[in-house]
Amino acid sequence: MAATAQTTATFPILVDSLVSRFGDATALVFRDESISFWDLTDRSMRLSQSLRDLGIRRGDVAAIWFRNDPNWPVAFLACARVGANAIALNTRFRQAELNDVFERLAPRAPTVQKCSAVHCALWRRNFWTNNRFVLTLKVFQSRP
Repeated sequence: MAATAQTTATFPILVDSLVSRFGDATALVFRDESISFWDLTDRSMRLSQSLRDLGIRRGDVAAIWFRNDPNWPVAFLACARVGANAIALNTRFRQAELNDVFERLAPRAPTVQKCSAVHCALWRRNFWTNNRFVLTLKVFQSRP
């Protein structure tokens, strides 16, 4: 039996190929918001550049703590573009659970959509003082 060639494509390469084929077609729908393949790529590329600007590199760990909405795949794709390992955090985690995850994984970039005062204080204490970063995705929304 003849061996077949196997092509390896990364997640960003796959999404980019869909952009070239489908462009403005809808990629994601959440409630009343539709996001095109182009917009998904644009948002993730801008976020990935911001992650790079902050020093996030291939192999770093990025914790993603978002509710279920279109920002989650944007953040995941941005991490994949950088080569960072994206770790999904349960949005119902309490301070002790977040401390445990952060101690075990030592994420370089916990990315949060919005957070309570307790969680923001926790992240400031754990990451700003230890050369870590907190990002808010609202900064990276698609341009009007």
